[in-house]
Amino acid sequence: MNEHPNTAIIQSAYEAVEKGDVAAYAALLDDDIIWHESTPGMEGDYRGRDQVLAFLGQVFQETGMQMSVSIHDILANDDHAVILHESTLTLKDRTLTAKYADVYHLRNGKITEHWHLAVNPKAEEEFFTTENFRKQRPGERSVLSSALRSPYARKRKPGSPHR
Repeated sequence: MNEHPNTAIIQSAYEAVEKGDVAAYAALLDDDIIWHESTPGMEGDYRGRDQVLAFLGQVFQETGMQMSVSIHDILANDDHAVILHESTLTLKDRTLTAKYADVYHLRNGKITEHWHLAVNPKAEEEFFTTENFRKQRPGERSVLSSALRSPYARKRKPGSPHR
């Protein structure tokens, strides 16, 4: 059986992340991607390639978080791909190995939407309840808040189609 083209796109995305190849990763994202993040302390919708890249840059560069991924399977059709993986996250002196399902919507060879789903959200919550990732209190800024203030961050225009 032949591999679906969307499987190769998702595989390439994860390879680029592990290599730290931002240009290769960015090339796989649609200009108007919507990234639905559920990780504690980072929850929210990030809109547009620039805002997603700024967000991910904040997560990895400013916090120093390291990630290794072991892919269990990638399921794909013409519109979607789901990757089942186990990732090991290291932040300072803390390590978490957990299972995830990430869902992608793809169109014309580009990732247009992403949903991050932890199999054990409580373990994620415990891991990310550190100074760097705690939820913001009113008037307080987290280390990730500047990603949302990036001059390159774009919001979806009112009335534009949801992808």
